Amino acid sequence: MNDNASIVSSPQNSLFEGVGGGGGTDSSFRTLDTATLTASGTVSRKRSNVALLLEIIKYTYSTALLLFCAVVLTGACLTGGTVATVHYGIPGWATCLVVWVLVFWLALMEGGQTCLVGLEAVDENDYARSHPVAHRSTRLTNAGDNLERFIVGNQFLIFAAVFGVHFFSAAAPDVALWGLPSSVTEAFLAGGIAAILLTVTVGQLVAQVNSEKCMLDFINCWAMVLSARISLCLQSSGIMHSVYVVQMVFSKFARRPIVSNEIEKSLGQRLLFWSRAVFSVLILAASLAVVIQSLLNRWTNVWGANDLPAYVPIVAFFGLIWFVGLLEGLQIALFSAAELPKSELRNYSIARLNIKLAFRGSNLRSFLFGRQILVTVCVFLVARITSIDVAHPDLVAGGTLFGLPAWCQSFINLGFLGTVATAILGSLSWRVLASSFPLAYLSNPFINVLVRLCILLDASGACDAAWVVARAHKVAACMQPDAVYLEGAEREGRSAVSRRDKDVRITFIVLRVVYSGALLCFCTALLMKAVADGSTSGAMEYGLRPLYGALVFWGLVVWLGMMEGGQGCLVGLYPVNRDYYVESHPVTAKCTGLAHDGDNLERFIVGRQFLVVLVIFVLNVLTTVDGSVVYWNLPLWVSSVAFGSGLALTLVTVVVGQLTSQINAANCMLDFVDTRFMLFTSYVSLAVEASGILHAVYLVQIFFAFVTGQSIATKELERTLLQKFLFWLRVAISLAILSASLAVVIIGLLRGWTTSYPGAPPYISLLIFFALTAAVGVLEGMQIALFAVVNVPEEELSRHRVARAACRLAFRGSNLQAFLIGRQILVTAALFVLARLTAFDPAHPDLAGGATLLDLPDYVQKFLNLGITGAVVTTIVGSLAWRIVASTFPLSFLSNPLIYLVIQLCLLIETVGICSAAWFLAIVQKAAGAYQRDQVYFASWEANYDEEGGDTSGGSQSSSNIEDTFVSCFSSNEVEVAFSSLGTREFSRTQGGNSDSFSLVAPPRAALSVT
Repeated sequence: MNDNASIVSSPQNSLFEGVGGGGGTDSSFRTLDTATLTASGTVSRKRSNVALLLEIIKYTYSTALLLFCAVVLTGACLTGGTVATVHYGIPGWATCLVVWVLVFWLALMEGGQTCLVGLEAVDENDYARSHPVAHRSTRLTNAGDNLERFIVGNQFLIFAAVFGVHFFSAAAPDVALWGLPSSVTEAFLAGGIAAILLTVTVGQLVAQVNSEKCMLDFINCWAMVLSARISLCLQSSGIMHSVYVVQMVFSKFARRPIVSNEIEKSLGQRLLFWSRAVFSVLILAASLAVVIQSLLNRWTNVWGANDLPAYVPIVAFFGLIWFVGLLEGLQIALFSAAELPKSELRNYSIARLNIKLAFRGSNLRSFLFGRQILVTVCVFLVARITSIDVAHPDLVAGGTLFGLPAWCQSFINLGFLGTVATAILGSLSWRVLASSFPLAYLSNPFINVLVRLCILLDASGACDAAWVVARAHKVAACMQPDAVYLEGAEREGRSAVSRRDKDVRITFIVLRVVYSGALLCFCTALLMKAVADGSTSGAMEYGLRPLYGALVFWGLVVWLGMMEGGQGCLVGLYPVNRDYYVESHPVTAKCTGLAHDGDNLERFIVGRQFLVVLVIFVLNVLTTVDGSVVYWNLPLWVSSVAFGSGLALTLVTVVVGQLTSQINAANCMLDFVDTRFMLFTSYVSLAVEASGILHAVYLVQIFFAFVTGQSIATKELERTLLQKFLFWLRVAISLAILSASLAVVIIGLLRGWTTSYPGAPPYISLLIFFALTAAVGVLEGMQIALFAVVNVPEEELSRHRVARAACRLAFRGSNLQAFLIGRQILVTAALFVLARLTAFDPAHPDLAGGATLLDLPDYVQKFLNLGITGAVVTTIVGSLAWRIVASTFPLSFLSNPLIYLVIQLCLLIETVGICSAAWFLAIVQKAAGAYQRDQVYFASWEANYDEEGGDTSGGSQSSSNIEDTFVSCFSSNEVEVAFSSLGTREFSRTQGGNSDSFSLVAPPRAALSVT
């Protein structure tokens, strides 16, 4: 049925499809009064900073509230604090699972109904091939009057799901959870706030937001096909057929025929229809009788049932039913009346005012959001009033309603009959009334108050987290607007496409930075407390005093930051003519003069890589804390996670010692390395490389150059005979050191002398060591390989399907930034685990008793205890060697199916945002160091050296709008440059070398220099 006494749908039944379209004329009320609505649902005008901040605050507090409710409700279910567990004996994990399944099924039903109604007018052939599963659903519901049947059954299932969430999540009396104040548990668990917010936000609004414009992608799943079939089966059972009787009655009164897309029913079909209608009326009457008698007996869970007169809960029940029905019909009446010509509204002044209020500005969206919240709250209250208290003394003693058998009473206790009464009397009947008499319905003066109440409720922002979760759901599920498939519109990426998307994006940033910053501060406080108390391995095993321990720790972290950021700067400044900054940045000029001389840049990177690994290993040796150490009366599991797993040390190292510097080094290269500390780091890195410890990696380089027939790129003259002798001598020494280091590590692991995880057998530790070494190598090589294939022709790339899929995933939208950050986190975490596996435990009984490895002298064993041998093995075998493989065979490297999965893992880790505090610290570091973007100096040079002049503004204009300023501070492009070290600047000098030559640290393409 399309119109004319339609039961469930207005001309636009979608929650957000009330604007535009429909069957009205050009002079309809909606056409004239909603033209200012934009796609984002807000009036297109410039906002003030205060308005933006208010929006961000609402999104942030609503998301935090939603997370709290989800955690509290899940915790109550898992700990057995619900009525389902206490009175029915259902396990806590099963209760939790059922609640979440019901919430997600509710979301599917809410969004699916919107999609199926919206796609009714779309030709099925337009999406039959692109969305075959969605086509199955629409083909099923578009047959005859199946769409109306589906909505009748779906509406009952929606109410049943809400009643089910209430049943399984209802808190047991006097529930206590994690030591939370009783007022909190009373409000959020006993009062149902947690269940209501979770149901409304996740189970309804999120789905309705995404199903508004992404109908095809939303229902392109088999779960929707199953849900549609269940809805149709439920409707055909006849439970809800009494609503058709109501439809016929109002059709007679309104003198509007019931439109049908099917042929007239046969005699047998009519008999079957009326028998089901009678059956439905009997069920409805029985449901009301059960509810009323239960309330009279005070057997329900209504608050203060024993202290209130019996008629009060009954009045409350019917009052809530009336209120829910009024809200359900209001949406139908508004959309129906808005399509009418304005001439028909002249005799209905109150209705006209109500319609004008609802469609003014962005009120429609606010009303629909607020209406959904009110409906769900009322349904939860109805469920609370009608649900049977199985712990009531009369029921415990074996009492039943109307003397029914015990099994009938057990069925009644489930609340099924309350669902039937609510669905028919509180929803579908009122929809029929509103569709039959929309103007008379809207002429009720109370409607104006109700619309304003809904708008006010939405303005509170209690459920604004729906926009945040919907945005995350849309990006995660890669959902695209229907126009992409039906009209050939351009696909949307992760970038914001509307004002609300931008607000949500900023909210994501705020949430991630806040929680990441709080976690970083907590981990830092724990580490410094352990250092001050002498609980670290450096204090306990090496007698390091707290003050010295803190100085060494922060000194190594700062030095790590200088090495990480300095490498990106030196590589990025390579193509920039040093004459431009020799006067403004003399120390930078000295650093680049040293690193860019001959093949020194490659030597610097090799030495620096070892220093980075060594610093991480030393941090692990000196700052490891036992997981059983507890501070500030925190639970033991907190210490186990922070100390035992190494999370605290890893987080501080990654955020403070790596990401912060890399972010600033992306666009402030000249200022970042304009310090003698960087000059010192460059000399030390070159000295480490010159020592020959890592020269074994050059043997790998020579081998792959020989295999591929490529020459080794060099910018120096051919070596003399003495230089060749010294080179091969250092290669031999490096091979001997590498072999000895590997032997030390393996023997130490097999003997159980290392600080490996307690209880792990030696062979398991050995397997983990080799697996993590390979994992680090894969992560190191992935970055090289991805940038190596940037310039590969599409024809060549298409011959490697897995590699092509990996490249598309990595370079899609802003995925590159997310991958690089996630990769950095994974690499550092793996290095800390390797450091723990390979470092010797001086407290081991054998070592404490004087035993040494291979009967070496004591001072040699003490040297080995520092873990330097593990650093050597990890640097050569787990880093540099894999870079060479990835640089030589990038397509073959990326054709490993595991690479695709690793990229997905990196994206997931970055999405969590555990290290987002690095952005805020980068802003602080930039301000403290007075760093300027390189464009500031580039523009100045262009003005001085270009006769035509240039832009001397410094490359970017300051913005008075906090929105633009905030987003620019967290630009994704900066991260890509920081991590990839793509040193491309407009002032570049000619690079020598053959594009087909082979380089240790760069792919065989002169356009890129990847480190």
